[in-house]
Amino acid sequence: MRCNWQKCDNEWYEKRTQHNMIWDIDDISIRRGIIAVASNGGPIAILNSSSKSSNLLPNFELTSYTNSGKLIANISWLDHIPVTIGWCSYDILVCVFADGTVRTLSPFLDQLSIFHLKSDFKSDGCIILAKISSYGIFFVTALYQVYYNASFFEPDCFILTNIPLRCNPLEITWIFCPCDSVEKTRIFPTSIFLPLEDSSIAILNIWDPHITSISSNSLMEINPVDPAYFEISSTENKDDKFLAFSLSPKGKFIAFLTQSCKFTVLRTSNIFAEPVMSYKFGISFSKLKQMVWCGDDSIVISALVPVDNVSNLPSMKNQKAKSIVYIGGHNNQWLSYLYGKQSTILLSEVDGVKIITSSVSDFIYKIPDPIQKIFGIGSCEPSAMLFFAYEKYKSGDITSHHSLRSISPNIIDASKVCIEASIYQYHNLEVAIALLRAASFGKAYSLKINNFDKSVIDEWEKLFIETCRDLRIVHAIKKSEAEIEASVEQIRFYGYLTLTSRLANHKCHLLALRICEYSVLNIDHILSNWASNKIKNSLESTDEELAEIILAKVLYRQSYKNLNSSCIANIADIAAKLGRPHLATMIIYHENDINKRVDMLLKLPSFKLAAEQAIKAKNMELIYKCVQNLLNQSKQISNTENTSNLSSIYENQYSQKQYWSADIIDTLVSVPNIVPFLIYYCQYIGESMLLLKLFEQMENFVDAGWIMVMLACQKDIDLSIKLEHLAHAAAYFTSSIKISQTSDLTNKSQASNMVKALNIARNLSSPQDSLFGNSFIQAPHNGLDSSFEREIILAEIELIQYQINLDSKAKQASWNISNIPDHTSFVGLSLAKTIESLAFLGLIEDLETMKNILQIPDQIFSIYKIKGLALGQHFEEVLNFVQLSNKVPVIGYERIIEICIDYDARHIAAKFIPKLKDLERQVFWYNRAGMHREAQAIRTSQNSSVQSKIMERVSGAIHIFGVGTQ
Repeated sequence: MRCNWQKCDNEWYEKRTQHNMIWDIDDISIRRGIIAVASNGGPIAILNSSSKSSNLLPNFELTSYTNSGKLIANISWLDHIPVTIGWCSYDILVCVFADGTVRTLSPFLDQLSIFHLKSDFKSDGCIILAKISSYGIFFVTALYQVYYNASFFEPDCFILTNIPLRCNPLEITWIFCPCDSVEKTRIFPTSIFLPLEDSSIAILNIWDPHITSISSNSLMEINPVDPAYFEISSTENKDDKFLAFSLSPKGKFIAFLTQSCKFTVLRTSNIFAEPVMSYKFGISFSKLKQMVWCGDDSIVISALVPVDNVSNLPSMKNQKAKSIVYIGGHNNQWLSYLYGKQSTILLSEVDGVKIITSSVSDFIYKIPDPIQKIFGIGSCEPSAMLFFAYEKYKSGDITSHHSLRSISPNIIDASKVCIEASIYQYHNLEVAIALLRAASFGKAYSLKINNFDKSVIDEWEKLFIETCRDLRIVHAIKKSEAEIEASVEQIRFYGYLTLTSRLANHKCHLLALRICEYSVLNIDHILSNWASNKIKNSLESTDEELAEIILAKVLYRQSYKNLNSSCIANIADIAAKLGRPHLATMIIYHENDINKRVDMLLKLPSFKLAAEQAIKAKNMELIYKCVQNLLNQSKQISNTENTSNLSSIYENQYSQKQYWSADIIDTLVSVPNIVPFLIYYCQYIGESMLLLKLFEQMENFVDAGWIMVMLACQKDIDLSIKLEHLAHAAAYFTSSIKISQTSDLTNKSQASNMVKALNIARNLSSPQDSLFGNSFIQAPHNGLDSSFEREIILAEIELIQYQINLDSKAKQASWNISNIPDHTSFVGLSLAKTIESLAFLGLIEDLETMKNILQIPDQIFSIYKIKGLALGQHFEEVLNFVQLSNKVPVIGYERIIEICIDYDARHIAAKFIPKLKDLERQVFWYNRAGMHREAQAIRTSQNSSVQSKIMERVSGAIHIFGVGTQ
């Protein structure tokens, strides 16, 4: 292999020309234009004044090229000059303006989105500095606040600093942990470094390096931090300023050059530690144009150097200064590459540095160790011997195996080195293939002479297959329309999802699909991008035609080779955003995920269809989401928080009660079978008034009455409100009676629909939900009389009114109500407790008055009157109450005896026990009262009477028998 290596310190470097630029850009355009070069062999964008424009009124044009200079698109630029333009990792051009406006463009310069970074942007002033990263936008405002927007398509802005920076920043650099992600995932930086005008570096340690990816619907956010400062100026030179500042591609090192020509390299892991290197820069220059890293190994500097500092060259005679690129840095050793009068653009890559001029694109990189081991001068490494043996074998030399004998123990490791070396020869296909064949040759030889474990062979085969795959992919994307010239190391660093997203944005969808299938990756983002382009470019096609084409392709790809893919919801969302809601509706019905399907239908908006889908799935979360969406569409509800998590319902359960209009009720009831789910919803969040309106709409006055009863029974409710609720309940029950008497076919139809809806509610997926959803409904009430409920409610109202009178009378007459256990007021007591309390106080006349007014049944009145008298130790009153009536008490003697025994009035109980006709029951109650002598006397008398009866019967039988014998 022909080598063009150059040694700097202890490392070898090579510069190779990737291709000649075929564009029509000259050096003046490169110097004056705003240029954005995408990494990893991506496109180039140049914003420059048009050649047709005049000096008084310049016309600007934005042009995009492939990395080889092939024209992609050209548009007139009608906006202001942006603060910055740059490519994200998906080859999307992002333009940031001083007022916070962001425009994103495809490689074909089609506008993808336009948005504003912050709603309150004026309070921070304009943007003074902005940079485009692979995953978001960093910017600094005029008040020196640092922000990060985690999206290129919508405002998703986070402030990074608790307090502003102390002066103007010169640059923004950042560290991201590598994350092979799709566009909908937030990627946050771990650290940010900003060189300032006061010769210090502001450091923002933002995020835990192990937590970098957060989904877009997560509640986690970046917390702002206080910046730390690292002073670069020494005591000898306090006014030293930054001349250049650069962060290595993998974020390991920071390098900066000051005006005093002091060159320093620091570790980002501990920037306050001793520098990795620091020395006086030994090269003189008139102007430093750019400083970047070559991988993480060395520094590349582009500078203008006076011709006097160069040896006399014919090409330099008519030039005042020349452009030179220096690479190196270790021990102040540098290699120089002369570019004459051409302007250069440096782009740092993970494995080297790209140098772009108006005529050529070069790549400088450090020679990797596997390449040095094989192709290094005089190398005797096993991998070099293996490749040498293979070259002999290929030329037909039968002595090739002699070269392998000395390395036979290490031949598998040597073949792995050949495989790794082929990765770095991606640009030279013949050499890469030769290295892979040498590796295969070595493996075949080793299997004949050595016995290896199966795991060793499997590892070798996996490495070989992955390398072949990556080399094929690299050459495929280079030959595509996108002309992406990336190395294997670059695409492995950023990942294949990023690569396929880039290809999709270049409209190379088929190649992107092939790579996904080849690498067993998800294809959702590819299909979504293809469908978006199809919809945009099919303005004359009907929705039906487009839906048929899109679904045919997408559904086929979903089932192809059992790839797990579901992008229907994304495509439907794209169709809706492009103004084709009917197409979105047709597509979303093929989405398997019910949550995505309902969400998309609500976005369209189509509440009825979304609710039907949620009901069909019997999913209360989705039904709640549908109802919330309907509320948010109402003009009356502007400040209601929209949440879809049932666990957070209680936080705002009373915030919506006044917003339920008749139109909303009508819309809800119009959805088939939604009634039981609404009942569940209303009960879960405490929306009793909505449930009341719902029952009114359905003319279900019995349940409406019970709702009012429930409201009246709430704790700590005002007494007047409680009476009002009870009066309303009685009115509802009265209305129910009238409807039951004059019911028609319409009401019967509504009731049958209610029964059907209840059956659905009983079949909810969760048994608990089923019981919970039906707890309010007693039964379909068509034709049933609710007179009993009405009478009970009226009786309760009368009781409360009478209790109010008792409280006022107790205050006037100074009743000793404090002696009643756990008693504070008559109001709120049940009927039984009210009777007991009056009996406890011995107010017999008031008891009789209450009995007559409230028409209390004798049995209930007698039980609780006797209990109250016994509790108040008014046993004589108990005796008188029973003896005044010549008849058996309504509640029976045994109930009275039990009460007397329970309240320790056995002497009173002893007077009622003999009144029991059953002697066995007398014995039982005597024993219960502890009167065992009386119980024994009854048993003795029982036994004697039994014996006498037996003797009488025996004597009678003897007499009869004796007569028969005579």
